[in-house]
Amino acid sequence: LLIPGVGTQGGEVESVVRFGSDSAGENAVINVSRAILYASTGSDFAEAARRSAERIRDEINRYRTRG
Repeated sequence: LLIPGVGTQGGEVESVVRFGSDSAGENAVINVSRAILYASTGSDFAEAARRSAERIRDEINRYRTRG
């Protein structure tokens, strides 16, 4: 299931994981491309994009592990 709108567009990761995935918090592709693409416009883009992606990944995993 592709779920757009998380991150810059205002969607909440907790709600997506809770209501948009299966009971294990899986089977959803959560799109956060804008937050990653626009993490920085400077020479630090690669590092900023990585930090943004890791931050969102960690948030997704935090909600996945809640029972």
